[in-house]
Amino acid sequence: MALSKIQAESMNLADTYAFSGSVSGAGDTSHFVKLAHTNVSDNTASIIYDNVISSTYDNYVLIGSVVTTSLSNCQMQLIARTGGASGSDVSSGWALGQGEWANRQSASAYQGYVRANVANNIVIPSGLSIYGGAVFTWRCEMMNFHTGLVSEATNITARRKYQGNYSWTAQATNQLDNHGGGGWFQADTAGTGTAPIITGIKLLFTAGQFNLGSISLFGYAK
Repeated sequence: MALSKIQAESMNLADTYAFSGSVSGAGDTSHFVKLAHTNVSDNTASIIYDNVISSTYDNYVLIGSVVTTSLSNCQMQLIARTGGASGSDVSSGWALGQGEWANRQSASAYQGYVRANVANNIVIPSGLSIYGGAVFTWRCEMMNFHTGLVSEATNITARRKYQGNYSWTAQATNQLDNHGGGGWFQADTAGTGTAPIITGIKLLFTAGQFNLGSISLFGYAK
């Protein structure tokens, strides 16, 4: 059949139309799907998204830009949660490692930081501290984050891996100027068992609270 094109103004979009065959382009879920969003108000102690991470998506991205509490230098903790709608923090079942590199606007030298064998919290930034009252912006990708992905045996036995990477920008206390950085995290189990099963996340600062800004969590559609 020959393709017919019409102008948008020739259709009354308030009318009801019947279609045959398939319709594409509407409700496209081939990319990001928003799972949670928060418009942050003053003095918010923590952000909890329970029952949003599931087998529906393998990979997730968390983005945010917020203001920290004045005079409270801090880092942000991203804590995995389990248990669905009645979630609780993951405190065992995996070993988490993290690495990060950062620099500041007035110096080209990079600073490196590592953390090893921590129980449950991804820290952003992991080595520097955000200045109290600063704007803190980040993006964190969490891959295979619901149940992990099992590796084959390498120089160690097969493990169930939960991996991700992130970037951040803020005024940091080191030299009191603008910093930015990026990093990675990896958690694994002692074997190939499916523990823990991640179903949510919690965000909080090591000091102070969230003041203004917004945070969103998206799933990558399969």
